[in-house]
Formats: sequence, structure tokens, C-alpha cells
Amino acid sequence: MSTLAGTGSQAASAVSRLGRVTLLAMVPVNLVIVLWVWMGRIVFGVGGWFLFIFMISLVPLLLLALSVTTVLAFTQHT
Repeated sequence: MSTLAGTGSQAASAVSRLGRVTLLAMVPVNLVIVLWVWMGRIVFGVGGWFLFIFMISLVPLLLLALSVTTVLAFTQHT
């Protein structure tokens, strides 16, 4: 019976570690996503006008939204 309890706590510990790694990986992944979208718009976009429109309007909103979700994720109490 005690081996089952130990297995459960090990599984919970592994899930907790996975959650922490995921949380710490969120910041660099968010930055890569922003750069990926931005470069994709430059390379595959309709034209340079979209680049300027997105830099002024959508990219700051995306950065703000990702920053807010990152702060909320780090301040969340479990």
C-alpha cells in the first residue's frame, strides 16, 4: 500500500516540476512568437504598409497582452 502512495507523490512532484518548467519557458516563447509573427508579416505580407500598421497598432497590443498574462501567471497562487 505504501508503494502506491509513494508513486502518487512522485507523480504529483513530476507534474509540479513540469508546471514550473512550463511557466519559466513562457517568457522566451512569448518573445519568439512575437518575432515569428513580425518576420512572417515582413516576408509573406502584402506589403510594407502592413508592417507599419502592425508595428503601430497590433504589435504593442500583443506585447501588452503577453506581458499581462505572463505577470498574472507568475503571481498566481497555487
